[in-house]
Amino acid sequence: YRVLKEKAAKLGSTDAIGALIRDLEFKRKYRDTIPLLRRAAELGDENCKRDLAQALDAGKHVKRDARTAFALYNEMQTKEGWRDTQLALRIAQMQWDGDGCPRDRDAALHAFFDLHIGDEAPYAAAVFIGDLYRDGLHGIAKDRDEAVAWYRDALTYGGIEAAAARKRLKDMKVKLTEEDGEDDEFDEEEREKLS
Repeated sequence: YRVLKEKAAKLGSTDAIGALIRDLEFKRKYRDTIPLLRRAAELGDENCKRDLAQALDAGKHVKRDARTAFALYNEMQTKEGWRDTQLALRIAQMQWDGDGCPRDRDAALHAFFDLHIGDEAPYAAAVFIGDLYRDGLHGIAKDRDEAVAWYRDALTYGGIEAAAARKRLKDMKVKLTEEDGEDDEFDEEEREKLS
């Protein structure tokens, strides 16, 4: 059966390539999936394109390549009929930092506010908007109270963004209340990404 999948993959079947990728993932041979993800992405498989972009972005099982990751994210996001909130958020983060693309804080700022106002990713955008007010970035005046309000907004959604907001509030020496909730448990690697 594997021989048939390999033949079909060589002929350009993205379904066969996907099956081979799943087989390798099951065997925990993640590094071996990268060439297959590249091939399927070249053939236009959007799921493989996303998985490849995320692997390149994180540097997981492959050398980190932020420029290619950004290009793949942007290509997927601009494709007609394809709208992914997490991709939009990651693109905005990369634009803000100039990670894999030229720094474009205007575009990033616009995206953060759109994601929050459009209620697509209010939790994540709230943390970044809070950072803008906390640090007085990009023409926004420093405003501690406004930053605290945005971080508290992020707390209401829970998850990893709430943990990031909680950490920022603690760093600012803001007294947390019962309404701010309990500290969510996340592994240290995830917490480091948010620092």
